[in-house]
Amino acid sequence: MPATRLLARFAGILLLALALPVSAEDSPGAGPGACVCPEQITLAAPAWVRLPPPNLSVTAAYMNLSNHGEDDLTVVRAESPAAGTVELHEHLQDAAGVMRMRQVASFSLPAGGRLALEPGGLHLMLIDLQQPLTEGEAVPVTLELADGRTLEVAAEVRRAPPGRADQGHHHGHQHP
Repeated sequence: MPATRLLARFAGILLLALALPVSAEDSPGAGPGACVCPEQITLAAPAWVRLPPPNLSVTAAYMNLSNHGEDDLTVVRAESPAAGTVELHEHLQDAAGVMRMRQVASFSLPAGGRLALEPGGLHLMLIDLQQPLTEGEAVPVTLELADGRTLEVAAEVRRAPPGRADQGHHHGHQHP
């Protein structure tokens, strides 16, 4: 990695670290959901990481990004100090109607559009978690664009998506 890119990445991580609390309760205005992003990109919805069950070393991260610029962008890589590996994934329904997950090479963020990373669709897989995650914790996630720029996002560890009242219910059906 060229020295200027390394220095820029370090500066972004340092800025994010200085802006973020250790947990969501520490500072309501600067907690999870913070983003050190290129000027034309914003978080359209808070970033979050699903709290995995005990002893599971894999989970998923979600977020919604908006591209206010005039150029299409492509996310080509992701990383997090919380995981040994971060992969770009999608869910697809196969010919038999079974939902399958697979790794993809990139995500598109169209000019004037959004990229939705959400359950059942595109998402980031955090593999080989370095330590157990705690609900409310802010997990740093770095997304790299094809042009080399990065986004530094803080994703809150949650049991369910932000705004969902039923935080502890996970068996896949809706109640009337």
